[in-house]
Amino acid sequence: MKQTVYLDLIFLVNFTMDYLLLTLTERFLKSGAGCGRRLAASAAGGAAACIPVFLRLQGIAAVAGLLACAWLLAWMAFGGDGRTVLHRGTVLLAVAFVLGGMISGFGTALLGQWGIRESRLSLSAAGLAAVTAAGTGCILFVRSRRQENRKRRIYPVKFHLFGREVHCRGLLDTGNCLYEPFGGRPVVLLTDRALISAVREGLKAEPQKSRFVPFRSVGNREGILEGTELSGLALFLPQGEVRPGRVVAVCADFEAGRTEYQMILHPDLLPDFISE
Repeated sequence: MKQTVYLDLIFLVNFTMDYLLLTLTERFLKSGAGCGRRLAASAAGGAAACIPVFLRLQGIAAVAGLLACAWLLAWMAFGGDGRTVLHRGTVLLAVAFVLGGMISGFGTALLGQWGIRESRLSLSAAGLAAVTAAGTGCILFVRSRRQENRKRRIYPVKFHLFGREVHCRGLLDTGNCLYEPFGGRPVVLLTDRALISAVREGLKAEPQKSRFVPFRSVGNREGILEGTELSGLALFLPQGEVRPGRVVAVCADFEAGRTEYQMILHPDLLPDFISE
């Protein structure tokens, strides 16, 4: 029996589902990845879905290809080093597994209730139902997260760290009163372990870029924080993009392990917005 395969349909369905999965994963990881990177990764995922049609991958080869594709998409969408990409790719697979199971269970229950056999339901109708259900859930989830983050003032942040572009999320904290002692520049606190490690590794190779900031916190805890100067810092607010001047970032080990945000912003970065 001759079978017709429409590559454009395979690409479109996988592109849409990959974008939804990457968006859900981004909200779960709170990585602050931009829409453009997710679109590029989704396009790569849609193209990769067409490869098995030509290679006819099955069994272990198909599973290996799926894992490689997930980690490739995670690297393209969220960036990071090898260990970080492995973690984010695994989270992406977990999100895909859970969402796929929910859609499959919903479809089976619906077909059984209506007395319709699976063989009578066209593939295009099933794909449309899956995309619609996933898209609705994704939109509701993203809207709820945006409302919550707006209340807590958590914003996407982009900057360059030792020549590498980093996307993360920053918490605007009016209690952050740290300034770099020599230049008087505002200080942001890095709370993500991966970013802290990246700063320390970079300073080993370029120690001349070290910056030291004295601090004193509640409870009379005091000391010296080591960090470096950030370049190309940009904050993405509902009112638009803001690009403050030169900012120093320090390693805040006492705040490490936070999952909602990876950086504590200084109030001087957004003085007009705070007064609203």
